[in-house]
Amino acid sequence: MYDGSNIDKAEMNEWLDDTIRAIYAVTNGQPGHILEIGSGTGMLLFNLSNGLQSYVGLDPSEKAVRFITETARCTPLLTNKVRMYKATATDTSRIERPFKADLAILNSVVQYFPSQEYLFRVVEDLLHVDGMKMLFFGDIRSHALHREFLATRALRIAGNRASKEEIQRMLEDMEQVERELLIDPGFFTSLPSRLPNLVEHVEIQPKRMKATNELSCYRYTAIVHTKYGKTLCKEARRVHESEWLDFEKQKLDRSSLLRRLENLSSAHTIAVNNIPHSKAIFSRCLLGSLNDKAPAQKEWISSVRQQAEQTPCLSATDLVNVAEEAGCCVEISWSRQYSQRGGLDCIFYRRQPGDEASRVLFEFPSDHADRPQHTFSNRPLQQQFIKEVQHQLEEIVRLQLPAYMAPQSIHILEKLPINENGKVDRKALAQKTPLQITGTQDAKRQPETQAERTMQQLWAQVLVIEASRIGLDNSFFHLGGDSITAMKLVAMAREEGVGLTVANIFQYPTLVDLAALTSQCAPTLGSDIAPFSLLDPSLDVVQVCQEIAASCNVDSSLIEDVYPCSPLQEGLMSLTSRRTGNYIMQSVLELHSDIDEGAFRAAWEQVILSSAVLRTRIVQHSMLGLFQAVVAEGIQWAEFNDLQTYLAKDKSITIRLRNNQSDRHD
Repeated sequence: MYDGSNIDKAEMNEWLDDTIRAIYAVTNGQPGHILEIGSGTGMLLFNLSNGLQSYVGLDPSEKAVRFITETARCTPLLTNKVRMYKATATDTSRIERPFKADLAILNSVVQYFPSQEYLFRVVEDLLHVDGMKMLFFGDIRSHALHREFLATRALRIAGNRASKEEIQRMLEDMEQVERELLIDPGFFTSLPSRLPNLVEHVEIQPKRMKATNELSCYRYTAIVHTKYGKTLCKEARRVHESEWLDFEKQKLDRSSLLRRLENLSSAHTIAVNNIPHSKAIFSRCLLGSLNDKAPAQKEWISSVRQQAEQTPCLSATDLVNVAEEAGCCVEISWSRQYSQRGGLDCIFYRRQPGDEASRVLFEFPSDHADRPQHTFSNRPLQQQFIKEVQHQLEEIVRLQLPAYMAPQSIHILEKLPINENGKVDRKALAQKTPLQITGTQDAKRQPETQAERTMQQLWAQVLVIEASRIGLDNSFFHLGGDSITAMKLVAMAREEGVGLTVANIFQYPTLVDLAALTSQCAPTLGSDIAPFSLLDPSLDVVQVCQEIAASCNVDSSLIEDVYPCSPLQEGLMSLTSRRTGNYIMQSVLELHSDIDEGAFRAAWEQVILSSAVLRTRIVQHSMLGLFQAVVAEGIQWAEFNDLQTYLAKDKSITIRLRNNQSDRHD
């Protein structure tokens, strides 16, 4: 989420459901032969078994490859259909031939690519795969809306009493330390002109989610239709520029739009553009206020909220609901995020005879034509490059200039701030270039208090630089810190008895301010985290544990912990309930004859005692669903004279989900 916390489980499930819906929608319910880059734990694979003919997955994690391979082998609908490779996005040439794919999926992957050029190379490679009809890029982080996202995030961290200047400073700090690749939809909509012999059409879709979070507000889906896959959909229809209705200029809202749709005939369409996206309307108004040069009012945030509430706006889900009420269909595009400040375009139509078998595509307007290619993404490796340049300049200064000629500070800027007269804005420049980056050692104010010295040492460990290079006026982020290292700093500070949060670091990025803040807080050294439960606070935990103990046929005193199952576990148990026995896997290891059997058993008992996961059962509560229960019990050793007899008996004990418990969890 905006403050670094995890997104709610129900909202993540909605996000996954929408991704699965979108894939089935663009493939007419038949995904066919799939190539997935970045398979992860198989979150998409295990939800796309219907209509799947084959699946090839690439993932850099050996653990992920092994997990999917073993799980797919035990899943009837996926048996003999899945091949996994430990590989990256540019390793498609390593896939064993013959190899064919209809659909390539890259979901929540592109943000980890190093550059726009790397992404383009991946696109080219995928387009040359035999039989490729479509590329599905899911969960793309928007470059066009990144400042809107950062402004909202800064406000969440700083709170409603923050000034415009404070939010602007935090926004710029976070923008400088962004390490993930952000892509403007213009990158994708420009592909037909960049690769005219390979790309037929491109769609940019928003997420259709009820929940409002980072995923539904600032991420999108890009679908690239290839020339080879042109037969999958009919040729995209075009709507003349004069037929478009501007939502804002026409002063439309949900009710007036619905009235226009009621008289829509099957031979016509209603095209509406520039629809403010309700999921991000507050962010849009917030950034507009920050960019406004007018003096800030005391209650400026309240004014922003009021403006957002009074702006007619709709989400993708709203547009789908409006179409359903009017008895028609709608196609939605989010390709003009840059020029329409996150606004949506959509086309309403009624299906004509012959349209039922395939999707109806439309040529939506785009806004990439007049923009340079490099503006379609950020440069996530830039900060690393800047640090290298700063270190090189420092070394040159040290070797070639006398101390009295050395600059006090070396600061690399993206561009110089310019005022309304076209001249350098010296006031803004002074705010951008405080003495907090580099410079000679004697130019830095060194810590004086114990809190400042402690904070300096913590920064040095986290940022992996010499403590003497960190002065009181240094900024954590300008020295190379980011949200990840900020979390490391919080954890390390806790070990030293210093109370700190990630929000504190963003609010007080200089060492002197952060040390002053921590010196005012009570020490946290030795403070233990109080026991807590992952169960819903409204539940009677003791009663739930007693009921689960009864299901497990053990005394309630043996229940060490109870917590919910993960979505993946629930999905696998659901599959297992329909196909019992498919998740039994056996491994046989031969022991040397001189092994000490007593010591062997004692060692394994100790492993079981120290590893709660090996003492965990999956339990079906009659009212609350699936839970994981950790039971304080040892190994139930079995003795057989014949190995094959034992293996056959062990395999016959199937996993089956009952109202009380799952009989087996290994």
